[in-house]
Amino acid sequence: MPELPEVETIRRQLERAVKGAKIDDATALNSKPLKVTKEVFLRAVKGAEIKDVRRRAKLLLLYLSNGTILMFHLKMTGRMLLSDKSRLPTKHTHIIFKLSGAKHNLFFEDYRKFGFVKVFEGQGALEEYFRQQGYGPEPLSEEFSYEPMKQCLLARPKKKIKQVLMEQKCVAGIGNIYA
Repeated sequence: MPELPEVETIRRQLERAVKGAKIDDATALNSKPLKVTKEVFLRAVKGAEIKDVRRRAKLLLLYLSNGTILMFHLKMTGRMLLSDKSRLPTKHTHIIFKLSGAKHNLFFEDYRKFGFVKVFEGQGALEEYFRQQGYGPEPLSEEFSYEPMKQCLLARPKKKIKQVLMEQKCVAGIGNIYA
């Protein structure tokens, strides 16, 4: 499963390749990963420009020009694939973004179908989601420091350290490999 370092690598690669590209069209070949209806998803993305590519914990975030934010969780086998425009989708391709001004289309693929896409209308809705889910600070952020981490660990004295690290509440982005 991609964890913080791998998702950050994907983010950097996508930022170079798709930032500024317009989504001319999108196709949801499989609606299972969508956490909204196909119609809501397509309405949110068609015609929008990809303004920014960010990451929070193990989540990939695409910020669109219309204020929409797409949140991708790759889970175990999900991937964002820049594909030559002539390449046909495979049975594992769930979403195709047809981009203008780019050499490639962007595919969301997932072999095991655990990954998902959520749609947020603005930064406030996204932040509320992270607050409700209890995401802790990013490990390289200014909010991450010794004292809050210590308090978080002390609040769970009976739990094993690996379980606590994987909860995302003390520190966000750590999974099985890095724990």
